[in-house]
Amino acid sequence: MQVKMSRFASPEIERLLKKLEAAEENYNTNLRSVEREKRVLPIHILDSDGVARSIGYTRDISANGVGMVTPKRLENGAEMTVELKLPEEKSAGYLATCRWTEALGDSFFASGWELAAKQIDMEMIEDALAKMEWTGSPENRIKFSIPATIQQKGQLPTVEAFTGSLAGDGASLIANQEVPLNSFCKLKIVGQDGEVYEMIAKCVWSKQYSQDHWLTAWEFPRLDRVAKFHSVSFR
Repeated sequence: MQVKMSRFASPEIERLLKKLEAAEENYNTNLRSVEREKRVLPIHILDSDGVARSIGYTRDISANGVGMVTPKRLENGAEMTVELKLPEEKSAGYLATCRWTEALGDSFFASGWELAAKQIDMEMIEDALAKMEWTGSPENRIKFSIPATIQQKGQLPTVEAFTGSLAGDGASLIANQEVPLNSFCKLKIVGQDGEVYEMIAKCVWSKQYSQDHWLTAWEFPRLDRVAKFHSVSFR
């Protein structure tokens, strides 16, 4: 898949998109036996007693498996319940086995999980997410789940997030706090190799996904407008 670069893209965004494209091709070639849909959903990983062992986000989903990103390493062969968190406080749990895991930068881990028996209802997932879709999403976006932080101006708190999609002129994120509409923030996105990419972005859309998650959409300013934001203090 060739990414069409926008005239709005800064060098940081261009570097990140090129690396993501290369990493995605390697992931598709080496780690998948079943075609999966790229969908970013909050998840809880539960042990046999129903105790949450980790939280995270899906990277992709198929009827028989899930790729995910978590802050904790989950060992190969581990059997856990993967609980998909859907809009409006709905959820769906599936018993699954970890088939592989690898470091994603310095603080996160990617892993692939095979479902034991029960298949994921992909139509249910698509119907739930369709209600939450931002209609302004660019056609040339890359859907990819990687860690990010949203640094707000002044004393406002830093927000933890994951990317839903990226393009040359914008991004969509799922965040653990609400961000004011039309606010300019600094996004820090962690690449596959742990490198951190920083960019100024404007929040142009926000919608509550669940009690503790918000979907957000961001615009990257044109190159000739970025300089004026460098003097702004971000927390």
